[in-house]
Amino acid sequence: MSADFEKTIKELRHTLGKLDVAFGAIKDAIVWTDKYGLIQWCNTTFEKLIGTPRVTLLNRSLMEILPLYEKDSPLPENLHPCRQVFNKQTSSMSGIYTFYRKNDEIPLEIHAEYVSSSTEPGSAVLVLRDISDEKINEEIRLQSKALTAASDAIIITGPNGNFQWVNPAFFRLTGYQLSNVLNNDISLLFPTNSDTNLYQGIISKVRTGNVWKGEISVNRKDATLCQIIFNMTPVHNRNGEHTHCVAIMHDITQWKIAENKLTENEARLQAIFTTAVDAVITIDMKGLIDSLNPAAEKMFGYESGELHGRNINILMPEPYKSCHDGYLKKYMSTGHSKIIGIGREIVAQRRCGEIFPMELSISEVKLAKRHLFTAIIRDISSRKTAEKALQQAHEELQTKQKLLNEDLRAAADIQKSLLPHSLPNSGPIQIAWSFDPSTFVGGDIFNVFMINEQYMAAYILDVSGHGVTSALVAVSVAQRLQPHGNLLFDYELNMPVSPAKVLTTLDKEFPIERFDKFFTMIYLVIDLQTGHIQYSGAGHPPPMLINDTRDTVDLLDRGGSIIGLGNIIPFDEGEITLSPHDILLLYTDGVTEFSDKADNLFGQDKLLKTFLQTKAMTAEQSVNYIYKEITAFGKKTLLTDDISLLVLKYR
Repeated sequence: MSADFEKTIKELRHTLGKLDVAFGAIKDAIVWTDKYGLIQWCNTTFEKLIGTPRVTLLNRSLMEILPLYEKDSPLPENLHPCRQVFNKQTSSMSGIYTFYRKNDEIPLEIHAEYVSSSTEPGSAVLVLRDISDEKINEEIRLQSKALTAASDAIIITGPNGNFQWVNPAFFRLTGYQLSNVLNNDISLLFPTNSDTNLYQGIISKVRTGNVWKGEISVNRKDATLCQIIFNMTPVHNRNGEHTHCVAIMHDITQWKIAENKLTENEARLQAIFTTAVDAVITIDMKGLIDSLNPAAEKMFGYESGELHGRNINILMPEPYKSCHDGYLKKYMSTGHSKIIGIGREIVAQRRCGEIFPMELSISEVKLAKRHLFTAIIRDISSRKTAEKALQQAHEELQTKQKLLNEDLRAAADIQKSLLPHSLPNSGPIQIAWSFDPSTFVGGDIFNVFMINEQYMAAYILDVSGHGVTSALVAVSVAQRLQPHGNLLFDYELNMPVSPAKVLTTLDKEFPIERFDKFFTMIYLVIDLQTGHIQYSGAGHPPPMLINDTRDTVDLLDRGGSIIGLGNIIPFDEGEITLSPHDILLLYTDGVTEFSDKADNLFGQDKLLKTFLQTKAMTAEQSVNYIYKEITAFGKKTLLTDDISLLVLKYR
């Protein structure tokens, strides 16, 4: 990657960061979707309106995230503003709707715009304004014209930079009242004497009638520093005389902290990317190589930079080389793939023409305007050679196979031993579960147990891969999650440890380097006296909750990244309070990824509809009904992953 390209990327990232900060300061909620109505970007106000972090909103349906009501009736999906602009491809539309966030009724004025171009598919931009109180909104609009209501710190100085007036935001930012700074010049905000030249340069430029703008550090009254965008503009009277200066200080301290953290995370990921033994290649929607690590260049015999921008099929022998572009185009149009998310063994071709076997795993990342596909490639030539040698020693292989089968049976017994042998006498909670192991030994485990007389805990997790190693990881995690250990209960505070803290601890104790395994997980704590639940997820399919008062299913989707990746996305925590007859479903991805003989997935939508039909059932009836629907869908297809179901019903 050239220095100019890196500089361009850095400047672009910086520009996008500033735009994101600017849109985040807008009080109206703004959200942008693709042609399918999936959220591609939103500002901070939209996050606050929905009450969910942005990272959990991206690529989710806006119609599901923002259900609307009109005249106290639910708005059908085809009449949703986002859907209307796509159906009619009208340039814009506006309307007044109601949005319910938990117990809050929020009237919204929504303006939707249809956006299209000759080169990009259509998309929609929605601007949402809370009009809960028109009188208050009108007052705010009037007051926003006054300097005293500005959110940024504003200073009015004389022509020489001496303080004459400051707004309340200045006090909030710096801790200085007007009486502290009146008639002093603004140099007192600069941290050290070394910034005198900067201060003089600012004043000199403004005196000549120019605007000075830049990022600087300033002193707070308590001697701490804050990072700001400083904008100073000269003011002239009718005669053109320089009479005052207006300075605006926009606090970017937290943004800088976040930017530095992002830079650190990028550096960490780049280090992993660069030093990885396996080849890592990223391609775009056209199959062109976007990035690759040194291991990939070495594996395929190319010099640094030779493969960038080339079609990925250069690394394939026939017939894959000629067919690959067609496979990619078909996936982009239909969304149907038999390889993404599933490891497989195929062959590749080095620069010298040598064809070699490899193990391939592909993942997909959907960005605002791009699809990227990341391939992790492992050269298994040595392994295949070893397999061939083992085939020649048939008798020895049979003996080893018998031993391996015994180990697998032992691993299966270990896995089954981790399942609940008896359910706790939970009083208000009715509990039922179902576990159907696959033909391979997997890593699914779950449990429900009492922490003490007041609190009950439940977890479900899925270790990556199959076999003895996955089972051993499951054993280690289960041992760590013993109900009377210090991981789950704080004996000093006499309270359960929060789910987010439990997941953070597990993430530190089970790094991917330890077993070459990771796992997904849901952990929740239930207060049996109040029905209050705290929960957090680690890349696991979100639990489904049926509220007895509504015919809807809510997804408990608060959480972070999978366990083992070093807390790339910090664990968020959600809270809910159960009402009588509410019913909660925890499950593993073996349910949603179960496929029939035609490779059709059972999927989350079908599971949601199936679960909703069990609203009036007991926990045991619910589990049995869901399992029956899954097996009927598969039509006796062999399981390739465990099916685990855990239902809790609040009585």
